[in-house]
Amino acid sequence: MTIAELGSLGELIGSIAVLATLIYLAVQVRQNNISTRIQSNHAINQKTSDFLKALYTNSEAYEVWIRGRSSFKELDKADAFKFEMIMYDAFGNFHEQWYQYRSGVTDENQFSRVLSMIRMYMSIRGIVEVWEHIDERYPFDHEFVEFIQEQINRANKKRSHRT
Repeated sequence: MTIAELGSLGELIGSIAVLATLIYLAVQVRQNNISTRIQSNHAINQKTSDFLKALYTNSEAYEVWIRGRSSFKELDKADAFKFEMIMYDAFGNFHEQWYQYRSGVTDENQFSRVLSMIRMYMSIRGIVEVWEHIDERYPFDHEFVEFIQEQINRANKKRSHRT
């Protein structure tokens, strides 16, 4: 075997090694993406569960939640602040989940559950009232505000078709 043939053989072996490394890295990246999505889904479920548990395990918070859903504007000052903080927490969770979806961390199947909850919330008068109040005091980024407004408009359109 000549030196040129050995050089060609070395290039071939090197090319095969580079290809094998690229395949290995692609598999690792794919597994990491799956792991990230699983962790994201778990975090979404945990945050939602924690939020709901805070309501159903605390009778005072639950009562404020029920009255605030009817009308944020009719709550007394102390209860209005409690409802505002409850909903600020909810909107913060919604924002994080929306952002993860928009960034590609959460897939459409995961986000569809969250979207259903957002749509349900944005069809409730007291929650829309507190959203408008919160958005003035603690502004979220423009794209998220537009997204929430779309959900409010959607709820209003559905409501007007029913009547």
